[in-house]
Amino acid sequence: MQDVIDRLGTNEWCRLRVGIGSAVGDPSDYVLERFDKLEEDLIERAREYAADAVECWVRHGIDLAMARFNGDPPGTTR
Repeated sequence: MQDVIDRLGTNEWCRLRVGIGSAVGDPSDYVLERFDKLEEDLIERAREYAADAVECWVRHGIDLAMARFNGDPPGTTR
């Protein structure tokens, strides 16, 4: 992220963030691994949800998108 901030010359910009949930231990121990089957299904739903959020953001503005989409996508909790 620092490289993006440096290139833009500001940290005042909107972004879509997708979290990794609660980590036990060091997240780098698992975030670079391949997804297992359960995770593949979850990440596909999260991708669709993120795409819907971006479309809402573009069409209706960030305030509505944040109100509607902040939090876990439906059906993605374990």
